[in-house]
Amino acid sequence: MTHDDRGAYVIIGASPYVAFAIHGEPAHLARYTRDPDGSITLHPVGQPFTRLDLAVDAGHWYAERHAYADTAEHECRRCGNPIRCIDGIWAAVDYTNTAGGLSCCPPDPDAQQVGNHIPRKRDRR
Repeated sequence: MTHDDRGAYVIIGASPYVAFAIHGEPAHLARYTRDPDGSITLHPVGQPFTRLDLAVDAGHWYAERHAYADTAEHECRRCGNPIRCIDGIWAAVDYTNTAGGLSCCPPDPDAQQVGNHIPRKRDRR
């Protein structure tokens, strides 16, 4: 028996993410914003998912990633990414890469070393 996700949605608690599937189509993850007239606009995040539970898992991952990045006290002067000092190296709060990508400054997917960020205190307006 197959699971029917027609018209199903899941609000990812304490985050601006909603996972949904409509009329048997692939599931989607979206970030919502509230409009001045009280309506909600959904902005798609990433590619469609084959199942609703996978979109929900991705929503939890995004929510945790943003919450973690928001706790960083410093940002890089050059690239503006949230950074932390980990084992004496300033690293971007991306944690999806152990080397290269956003972990290097400037971002370079071919980089072999982590760090090279220049820290400054984040402005918490």
